[in-house]
Amino acid sequence: MLTIRTVAQICGAHNLKGFRSCAASTGVPMRCADARRISQAAADLANSELRRQWLAGRWAAHQARVHRGR
Repeated sequence: MLTIRTVAQICGAHNLKGFRSCAASTGVPMRCADARRISQAAADLANSELRRQWLAGRWAAHQARVHRGR
């Protein structure tokens, strides 16, 4: 009998590098799919950081308006 005590003992697909871009599962050459996935991840990270900075600026502007109104 196999006993799994924690989630850490389960090997998921996210632990295997290039799993989703396997040519057998997608039909896309691995190098090409990995490069696209990495560039998309970099673009998502940049967009996330820009949004965070924008929100921080909006919050600072809001705080300035609140303090001026008092």
